[in-house]
Amino acid sequence: MNLTIEQIRVMIYYDYKKQLSQDECLESLHKTFGDSCVSRATVYNWFAEFSRGRDHFEDKPCASRPRTAVTPENIEAVRELVNIDPHITCQQIEDTLQIGSASTEIILHDYLGLQKLHVKFNGGKSKRVYDIITGDESWFYYYDPQTKRQSQVWVASNDPHPTKSGFNTIISLENGKTVTAKWYANECLIQVLKQVEKHRRFNGLLIHYDNAPAHKAALTMEYLDTQHVKLMGHPTYSTDRSP
Repeated sequence: MNLTIEQIRVMIYYDYKKQLSQDECLESLHKTFGDSCVSRATVYNWFAEFSRGRDHFEDKPCASRPRTAVTPENIEAVRELVNIDPHITCQQIEDTLQIGSASTEIILHDYLGLQKLHVKFNGGKSKRVYDIITGDESWFYYYDPQTKRQSQVWVASNDPHPTKSGFNTIISLENGKTVTAKWYANECLIQVLKQVEKHRRFNGLLIHYDNAPAHKAALTMEYLDTQHVKLMGHPTYSTDRSP
């Protein structure tokens, strides 16, 4: 079953009235209908529309649109959408603001001075850092571009070229569960070292993380010892985050 635009907007309005956040609304929709059902920018835009008092879900009739969609309001709206999601496509902007492709291109390039570039990988210059694996736990909205086109981002002409950071792997923990020594040693570290093994031997490999209980547990230390991986020290009074 393909949902209509109006049906999606009704569900966004329902979450808005329940006082959920934009990201909570997006997560709920993606979990139920899949990641392609709605973009992050669309959810943020409709939350803003509802907060301004909009009480209908249909698009305005074409006849009521101005002769040109290149207006100060639309320019600012496009700027806000790009700030919210630098990966947003022209089609998503057009669908969200109900403006044509020509107006979208003019706003992006002529008024905002933006161009879309592929994100490059930046591996750094120091060879010594290649011996170090570091990690940390965090709660965040996860977006992982799967295609070359999805990895493009909007940048101003005077901005530096965007780069990708060197993630070894991202391991998710089921909602409601906590990081234990058993999970960390038997699941997390196994996946991390399996990725490392694709590129190098474990000889000389250093692993660094903070002093969380699961990181210092005997089970964790025993596993690292069997893999001949050395643990870097973390100062006792240092921040609880890995650098």
